Amino acid sequence: MWLTALLFFVVGTVVGSFLNVVIYRIPSGESIVFPASHCPKCNHKLAPWDLVPILSYLFLGGKCRYCGEPISWQYPVVEFITGLLFAVASFLPMPEMIFFIVFVCFSLPLSWIDLQTMLIPEVLILPLIGILILCRAFMHEWSIVVGALALFLVHLIIHLIVPDGFGIGDVFYAAAVGLMVPPHLLLVWFVLTYALGTVIGLTLMGLNKLGRKSPLPFAPIMFAGTLITYFLGSYIYNWYLNLFL
Repeated sequence: MWLTALLFFVVGTVVGSFLNVVIYRIPSGESIVFPASHCPKCNHKLAPWDLVPILSYLFLGGKCRYCGEPISWQYPVVEFITGLLFAVASFLPMPEMIFFIVFVCFSLPLSWIDLQTMLIPEVLILPLIGILILCRAFMHEWSIVVGALALFLVHLIIHLIVPDGFGIGDVFYAAAVGLMVPPHLLLVWFVLTYALGTVIGLTLMGLNKLGRKSPLPFAPIMFAGTLITYFLGSYIYNWYLNLFL
């Protein structure tokens, strides 16, 4: 089992390398296929040995082999996180493993782009929702689809009442989250995510990194809340129920 997890980790880092391309190119409107991978500073085409996930960054000392300019730490971090989440996915039963991997492959670049640009690209969020709806419908998990619709409507209402609170992209991402979280854990997700957002927001304001009225990229927080709820939500839910039983 652990050998399988290691294999999934390696595959995940390779996928993470591609997700870095998605993160870099989609905001600028570039193709994620052409041209071939190149240094963003000197535009030199990268050789295969420059593209080994994580290891190339370490061997090159975090600098481009051709121009010597620093390579963003984003690259190894995204590769490592993707690899780690793929390794975790290897312990999930089928077909939930596939659903989780799909969610991660879209959510990671989507969250990172939101962190950098305060935007959630339609080219990522709409296919994610479409794929997850088809997956849940194929498994006849209609309660999850209904839960996703409910979470979407709640966030749409919040968006309409407080439009500066978060963008419409977050509203659609809430629907994707609802397609991953079991309906009985949606309240757990809601409380965890918004508590996490509050703590992060107050911390950044305390460090003078965020103004009182400055927007906070919410997709990364929603993604983190989803991961916590997905794996620990049932324990939290049962613990809460036991307090009153």
